Amino acid sequence: MVPRKLLGKILFTLLLLSFTSAFAGETKWDVATLFLGNGEDSVFQNDIDQNILELSGIDLGSQFNLGIYREVDNESISYFPNYKTNRKDFTLSDILYRKNLNHVSISGTLTKSRTPNILGFLKNFFKDPNSKKALIIYSHGLGPAGLKNYPTKVLKNILSEANIHLDILWFDSCFMANLEFLNELKAFSNYTIASEEAEFTAGMPFQYLSQLTTFSDAKSAAIDMASNFIESYSYLKAGSQRSYVKTSSATISVIDNAKVANITGLLKAISSKLKSLPTLEKEQLIHLLQRQFLMENKSMVDLGSLLIELRKLNKDSAMDAILTRAIRILGIESVRGLKQTAKIKVHSPAPKSKLVYGFNDWTIDAAPENFMKVEGQTTGPKNHSWPYLVMDYNSKTIYPFFPGVYNFNYYFLSNDGKLLTKVQTVSRTDDIVEIKNNPLDSPIVYSAYTQQLGTRAERYTGINISMPNEIPSLDYYELEFNQLAQWLSL
Repeated sequence: MVPRKLLGKILFTLLLLSFTSAFAGETKWDVATLFLGNGEDSVFQNDIDQNILELSGIDLGSQFNLGIYREVDNESISYFPNYKTNRKDFTLSDILYRKNLNHVSISGTLTKSRTPNILGFLKNFFKDPNSKKALIIYSHGLGPAGLKNYPTKVLKNILSEANIHLDILWFDSCFMANLEFLNELKAFSNYTIASEEAEFTAGMPFQYLSQLTTFSDAKSAAIDMASNFIESYSYLKAGSQRSYVKTSSATISVIDNAKVANITGLLKAISSKLKSLPTLEKEQLIHLLQRQFLMENKSMVDLGSLLIELRKLNKDSAMDAILTRAIRILGIESVRGLKQTAKIKVHSPAPKSKLVYGFNDWTIDAAPENFMKVEGQTTGPKNHSWPYLVMDYNSKTIYPFFPGVYNFNYYFLSNDGKLLTKVQTVSRTDDIVEIKNNPLDSPIVYSAYTQQLGTRAERYTGINISMPNEIPSLDYYELEFNQLAQWLSL
């Protein structure tokens, strides 16, 4: 029999070993979240509330340090739940816009100020030189102009004065996978995560942040965060935020900031080529970009698509080499190569037959914005009226899928209304386009988007840039990118 004292030592050792092994595979992460909602309406504030509530559900451990900063109603709030000194009890109502949760207690360190205090928050939070560091900024994004209330130069000065180098910087905002902006802030983090298109105010799945402790390198963590973000907006993967997706895509990119210069260095020659195009060719290019490749903010265009269309116009071999180099650095040879939107080719069984169609097992009868042609209605399945189009040719390629639709149902009627075929169903298994394994010199290490409507689902290549004919604010011309590339001129 083992003596009681020795047994106690054995049990203590086993307990210590199990506790140590539980954290042996974890990495310390300091994660700061900024919610910049000053002057925003109740809808925006309620989305911020929901994101903070997600954060409040995270089980904070010794390897995960969280900080929350919020601006609302001309007040800034800094909250550090992990701090062990000067801890006090507060309620969720102290940091939320809604004030009906004063019965839910939280503890930590909370300070309020009548002025913005991002710099003070960052300096107080990022103190451990040995931890991995991530900063998530939730706000309205304006591309090269920066964030609402925080122009690019102001944001750059704040991060510079904070004197921190981040592993990951995520702009949980619209349009911030913007080449001009990325170039300006590339020095402050190893990787930037951002969206090139308009983003939903639901933002990222904030509860996922607790998974960061399982990653010891920033690149793997950033890619996994981005992948988790895009899946959360997927219908077919039953994403937690899929209800936000209607006719718009969710987009995301992971940028290796050390390689941003690989593409910006080529833009000066490309800019000169753009400016030297004959007037008619330039007008044709601008018209095409405006029709097919603009972001929801019309001052920005998909960079990869612009380069591809410019190469089609180019007749100079030296410039062709530069354009091809830029396109390859972005990891795209042609937009056609990215066309992964599910499309089908239907074959008419008789001349002028009618293609009668519906969606999701005949539960939806109309597509958003009528992106599929409707030439009439006829009574069909479930004794309901369904749209049809007349087949002018023997076969036709159609793009029948959009967010929320996973089945396309159709059959053919003769011109006089006789049934020509049985009901056919085409299903898709994925609604996400992912672009991985880019060249080693590419700044884009991962990009993805949920599919939008029809052919418009195929216009994203990871980074946007200002339209060549735009006249942005005067601040734009002082950006490092424009000084280097002379992309836009007055």
